[in-house]
Amino acid sequence: MDRRRFISLIAGSLAAVALPINFAFADDTGVPANQNNSDSNKISISESYALEMGVSFFQGICPDKNITAKDAIPIFSPDGTARSFIVHVSSNNEDFGYVIFDDESPLGIAEFAYGEDAAKSPWQMTQTTMTGRSASRQGMLYKIDTLTYCSVVPNSDKATTNYGEKIDISEYGISTPTESSRSLPGEWDDDGVFLDAADVYRNYIITSANAVSGYVMYDDGYLINITGKYACAVTAMLTVCSYYYNTGGLSNAKSDFEYLWNASGTSGDGGSGGYGFEQGSTPRQNNGPAVKSFLARYGVIVNYNYVDGASWSLYKNCIDSGNMAIFGAALAGNRNSGHAMAVSGYITISDADDITNSMNTITVFDGWAVGNRILNFNPSNFYRHEGTFFSS
Repeated sequence: MDRRRFISLIAGSLAAVALPINFAFADDTGVPANQNNSDSNKISISESYALEMGVSFFQGICPDKNITAKDAIPIFSPDGTARSFIVHVSSNNEDFGYVIFDDESPLGIAEFAYGEDAAKSPWQMTQTTMTGRSASRQGMLYKIDTLTYCSVVPNSDKATTNYGEKIDISEYGISTPTESSRSLPGEWDDDGVFLDAADVYRNYIITSANAVSGYVMYDDGYLINITGKYACAVTAMLTVCSYYYNTGGLSNAKSDFEYLWNASGTSGDGGSGGYGFEQGSTPRQNNGPAVKSFLARYGVIVNYNYVDGASWSLYKNCIDSGNMAIFGAALAGNRNSGHAMAVSGYITISDADDITNSMNTITVFDGWAVGNRILNFNPSNFYRHEGTFFSS
């Protein structure tokens, strides 16, 4: 994982997203170049079309920016089918953001990030080792679940996830890729990536959005270095606390982290997980009480509400009231894969031709890397999910 600096959120302006319905999806004859597969609703997206989709998406969000596509990387399901892709973009020769188009996500978008506080993409995260040194390897990118991706080097049975974990790919049903099948992450099959035609040609528009500012995102590598341990929920709590009270940033990070670890009843594995540090697990109902206790020491009174199966509207209402929340979940495919993230904003994206057809997102600080991910809020991806909503 990276040892990047911590940064504070600067809320960006949000505008309508409009993707031109017929942008360049034709050959010289004017006939759509993409061929349908066995599913008549699916069409094949080539690498060049994927790049155009990414540019158009971000030009709609940020019309004042000069957006250029850097690359488009296919993402494979464990069975080797390319079902989604990441497009990275730049503005004025600087990294600007990414978007993941995915045929399993409402409106065809799994997540995105942009601007000064954009998180690195899952692909970029897999290309960084646990010590923060850039990896020289290249590999195929696989989607494990809605939050987790891994990069597999050809002729290898190991992979690195976007959370820095080293995994055995056989445990996730991924067949070992070979050099002859595909050696570079940017190589696309002749058939491209198949997506639903409605998502390919859709006009997107943002119909509502809001965010809070002034919180601190703490570098995971720094916290591990000074404490020797890490827990995503504790980091989420620390970020929330920094919004309601000036915690002093790095100067008090060690004592603040350890206070919240203890106050939330977080239990560690004693370093037995093989990560080189102690990884902690936090009872999900304890996030609220720990934050309340932490802030009370400084005379700051906050209340909290814990809700199992919390609806997206609760996150929206929390942000609209000028507060923050913590989203927690266990994934449908792995009930033991709990994760918690601080929530600082939301966006609703709709089909411009039918605004009742929409996707709701939450803006989260993932905790394993500095920066915000904007995630499609899709409860069907989770075995369980819950929210802790704060108010002051």
